[in-house]
Amino acid sequence: MRPVKLTMSAFGPYADKNVLELDKLGKSGIYLICGDTGAGKTTIFDAITYALFGEASGDVRETSTFRSKYAAPETLTYVELEFEYNGKKYSVKRSPEYMRPKTRGEGETRETASAELILPDSRVVSRPKEVNKEIESLLGINRKQFSQIAMIAQGDFRKLLDADTKARIEIFRQIFKTEPYNKLQYEIKEEALKASRIKEDIKKSIEQYINSVKCAENDELWLDLNLAQSGEMLSEDVIKLIESIIASDETKLEKSKEENKKIDKLYNETEANINLYNKQEQAKVSYENNIKLIEEKAQQINKLTQKVNEENSSEKQAEREAISKDITTLENKLPDFDKLQLAENELKTMSSERAETENKLKSAKNSLNTALQSLKTNKERLEALKNAGENIAKLTAELDRLKEKAALIKELESTIESFGNEKEKLKNKQNMLTAAIKQSDELAKEYIEINNMFLAEQAGILAAQLKENEPCPVCGSQNHPHLASLSDSAPTEAQVESSKKNADAANRAAAQISNEAAALKSQVEGFEKDIDKRAEKLFDDFKLDENTYSLINTLKTKTAKDFENADNALKKELDKEKEKKLLEENIPRVEKEKEAAEKSVNDLNATLAGFEAALKEKKSITENMKQALGFESREKLIGKIAALKKTLTESQKAFEEAKKALEFANAEMNKTQGEQKGLEKTLENLVDLDIQALKEQKAEAAFMKAALEKEKTDIASRITNNKDNLDSIKMQSDALIEAENKCSWLKALSDTVNGKVSGKEKIQLETFVQMTYFDRILQRANTRLLSMTNGQYELLRRKEADSNRGQVGLDLDVLDHYNSSTRSASSLSGGESFKASLALALGLSDEIQCSAGGIYLDTMFIDEGFGSLDDESLQQALKVLVGMTGENRLVGIISHVSELKDKIDKQIVIRKQVDGEKLSSRAEIIC
Repeated sequence: MRPVKLTMSAFGPYADKNVLELDKLGKSGIYLICGDTGAGKTTIFDAITYALFGEASGDVRETSTFRSKYAAPETLTYVELEFEYNGKKYSVKRSPEYMRPKTRGEGETRETASAELILPDSRVVSRPKEVNKEIESLLGINRKQFSQIAMIAQGDFRKLLDADTKARIEIFRQIFKTEPYNKLQYEIKEEALKASRIKEDIKKSIEQYINSVKCAENDELWLDLNLAQSGEMLSEDVIKLIESIIASDETKLEKSKEENKKIDKLYNETEANINLYNKQEQAKVSYENNIKLIEEKAQQINKLTQKVNEENSSEKQAEREAISKDITTLENKLPDFDKLQLAENELKTMSSERAETENKLKSAKNSLNTALQSLKTNKERLEALKNAGENIAKLTAELDRLKEKAALIKELESTIESFGNEKEKLKNKQNMLTAAIKQSDELAKEYIEINNMFLAEQAGILAAQLKENEPCPVCGSQNHPHLASLSDSAPTEAQVESSKKNADAANRAAAQISNEAAALKSQVEGFEKDIDKRAEKLFDDFKLDENTYSLINTLKTKTAKDFENADNALKKELDKEKEKKLLEENIPRVEKEKEAAEKSVNDLNATLAGFEAALKEKKSITENMKQALGFESREKLIGKIAALKKTLTESQKAFEEAKKALEFANAEMNKTQGEQKGLEKTLENLVDLDIQALKEQKAEAAFMKAALEKEKTDIASRITNNKDNLDSIKMQSDALIEAENKCSWLKALSDTVNGKVSGKEKIQLETFVQMTYFDRILQRANTRLLSMTNGQYELLRRKEADSNRGQVGLDLDVLDHYNSSTRSASSLSGGESFKASLALALGLSDEIQCSAGGIYLDTMFIDEGFGSLDDESLQQALKVLVGMTGENRLVGIISHVSELKDKIDKQIVIRKQVDGEKLSSRAEIIC
């Protein structure tokens, strides 16, 4: 990648647009970027990096700080770079996001970030992310790699030279992407620790299982189990012990089961005898109770028989037949009530229709009255509005006139405001002119004085150049007995010339300010004429003074009030005209409504008269039907029928219930008598039993049974628990053997890759990989260092560590071929360390390009560091740099060392410029 043309606008210290035709520097060799401190030398590389990748070359500056703080508001901030890559030309332009002052008014406005890349085939790529992706794909590197390859930055020369192994590991990790090896080291270490934790967890698990084994305290193996649980027994012996405990408990369990069977048999026999005794005692009590119950049931049956006979007598049956006949007679009257209901409904309907007709008649009369009143009101209002709308045209014209007047007032205010601003600028410029004239006069006076002093000292200056026996250029004498002498305050010719330049510059500056003031004055006069011209249209007598704003505000207020009054009057006139049109349309409609209401009133009066006659006739018919029925209503008739039916039902129900009760009592008597016969047989076969002795025997058997059951449960629980723990111990013992093996080889691997093998150098896996890169860097660096030091120094990677306590493998020594001694590279002097650092940095840059997939950049930059070199060392360093450029590589040296200006023909010279309060830098190419 070779830059061809660089354009910077309002970028960093470059307040204006600055174009550098970098193609003038050629395609190979070295060139110098020089200028004052802070002028913007490194900004050249920053601009190239930003154009390519959208970021500065380092990690310190943010893109939001790129805009020059001295740039004019209208000057846009951007960088444009034309570059050549693989024989093809590309153009990229970027602008950062920044805030700039508004070109009009106060405040700031935001400029958004943008990017555009033009490819050789004229295809255009837009938006920052897409341009970044295209550039990285084209060059094969990102911004960080580009900065490492293309720039050997200021202050980084000794960093890599003086670093120890630990520091170089961090540097190379970022450059050569060796982080995966470091991650692998860490992961292996974590795996080893994890395996160790798993092994310890298994051991603890086995201990927990052993501690969970149970044994009866009266067992002869109880003491042996205590030894095992305290950790004083081997795993194999523990397993055998647990198996013995389980076998012992299984024997005890069988004995317990046999004893339990005997106790169960005794308990069941005793329980059966107690149940027999209780059954015999219950039979005695039941026999006595049944005798009393039979007597009670016989009395109940006699009473129920009498009740049945009573309810079934001939009197009761005749009574029920009479009630049934009455019910039939009354039910035959129900249809007549239906006829009466129909007549009453017709009467209600006719009454409802008459009431509805009356309401309609009332509503029709109201409508008629409303129509008559509305018609009267509308005609009166129409007469009052007969002249509405006559003033609309006049009021509209008045509003247009007031609008035009308000616009003229606003234009006058704006012109007066602009006049005030320009007048203030003129005042400031006149003050500046006064100061500039004063300074010009002072500098001119100073020049005249110093020039006069210089002329007055000419004799002394000439005398200082005279020699004995050589002729005087004034009088020709070869003897000079009385030489004139220079005073102590005699100025030099250079001081006179400097004073003249200062006076001339001040005079030019005053002239420039005078021209600017004249231009402003012309503008102010133009504004005054414009104000007078606009004021003539508004005022009879106008004068621009301190009362102007009050006069304008008064006129503006009056105009606004007049406009408001005219606008309100126009709105009222328009409303009247609209109302008049509505009345003209409404009066015919209301007259039609009046006629319809009159017709409706007449029709409804006739209908109402017909309803009155029909209602009178229907009421007479209904009254006659009620008198013939004998009941006031259908409901009372139905109530009477229901009461008779209830009486009949209750009589029949009483007879049925008496029959059912008698049948149930006879059934109960038969059942009780049958039970009594069974009890008699039971009492004939009684067995003589001692209940107290049986209860005591049952309690004793229950106690023995519970004790044996608990013993059996405890033994079974121990057997299950111990078997489960035994299985777990056997399984965990196998897992422990496997875990110990894995832990052993993982620890050995972790110690190896992390450089912790006892008695050996502490070289990590990542460091081992980096040593290969470091050896290649040193090989490339030494070709240059030997040239720069006339074959004296060569950099070596230290092969043996001073001790095995810290990380080693990347420490650096220097071999002095003049005395065959080897020492630490940090012991080199200032000039020697610069040569070694430069050689190391160039070697690192070459290696990075190779490791980045063969990336080759046609241009690189070296920032400062040459100030510590003597003239010979400087020549050697330049020779090496020229040698590495080859046929198609440019090296830019960023430096303020003055000797380099005489040794390097191609230069980018950067100068600071001061224009009033504006500070800016300007760069130009000198070849």
